[in-house]
Amino acid sequence: MLASGRDGEDAGLRLIETWQAKRCAACGVTRPLDADHNHDTGYLRGLLCHSCNMREAYAWADNPLFGRYRLRPPAVILGVLIRWSPPGLALPSMEEIAAHVANLDPLAALE
Repeated sequence: MLASGRDGEDAGLRLIETWQAKRCAACGVTRPLDADHNHDTGYLRGLLCHSCNMREAYAWADNPLFGRYRLRPPAVILGVLIRWSPPGLALPSMEEIAAHVANLDPLAALE
């Protein structure tokens, strides 16, 4: 499901919320969740507890938990594409995102 437009994005966010069952996508704890998004692409990855959301931004390359999360976040697993950046901010096209992902080394995040 590729969310398009506000209604599609709302449905995509509800799908992620339901799938995660109020649990952090990284550590699994049940507490209030923050929306985690990719600052390069502007798209939502998943929902993280505040602690993981703060640590993930700086420790993903050194922490296998966050490395795995970045490789397959809930939005990717569920096939949901949700714009999370502020309106008016130019986001890359799907082709640019695909090219970026194709150049990633999936094992680098797990070393």
